[in-house]
Amino acid sequence: MSDLDTIFESHSETVWRIIYHLLADDDDARDCYQQTFLDAMQIDPRSVGNWQAILSRIATRRAMDVLRSRYKHRAQFQADFSEPHELAPPELQIQHEELREFVRRALAELPQLHAEAFWLRHIEQLSPAEVASQLGVEIGHVRVVVHRSVLHIRNRLNASVSVRRSTPAALRERLVTLRTETRAAF
Repeated sequence: MSDLDTIFESHSETVWRIIYHLLADDDDARDCYQQTFLDAMQIDPRSVGNWQAILSRIATRRAMDVLRSRYKHRAQFQADFSEPHELAPPELQIQHEELREFVRRALAELPQLHAEAFWLRHIEQLSPAEVASQLGVEIGHVRVVVHRSVLHIRNRLNASVSVRRSTPAALRERLVTLRTETRAAF
């Protein structure tokens, strides 16, 4: 068995999990999965100290590229991070799905490093040191980038919630205006 076969067998599940959790689409995930290992084959094995870190980084970048492309070409994401619990009330399942879609869109807006760091830290739940190792940056930089990513997502969420809350009021105001105009017309 060659070194590449060993690397593939040792890290294939991790790579698949990262890609599928980001994309949640079998076809896109398969393409990205294949491309990740093709990219890895281009790397000199003697220059790699941690294959899991390299493969995770390639997989995350490839998946984020697909995600960004998907966001540009579709109005809405159809994928999910994970399925909500079957026994959860329907309202909770809908909220869960909306939040996942929102986070996915916000991640697509972030710079590559920010999105990767956020994903590895908060979704994959790696420590800041592990994230720093995988991204090849200092731990302090990881903390700053993750913090900025969280702020970006939080600000987008707050803006989205305030727009949603104002929309019914705006609709009511428009409805009142229409009623008044209709009454005046007759």
